[in-house]
Amino acid sequence: MGYAWFVYYDQAVTRKPGATEAFNMGLANQQDQPYHEMTDIMRATNRNVEAVHLNG
Repeated sequence: MGYAWFVYYDQAVTRKPGATEAFNMGLANQQDQPYHEMTDIMRATNRNVEAVHLNG
């Protein structure tokens, strides 16, 4: 039980050959620096998700 995210790292801005995506939607950038605003929210969510599940 917990909250998950689609991808850990942002997609590379250089893209793979033939790819059309280069999005900033990870929890960390390509230099492995986390986006603290988002990781703090996820940490708080995960801390409380069991209580939400139990109490509806």
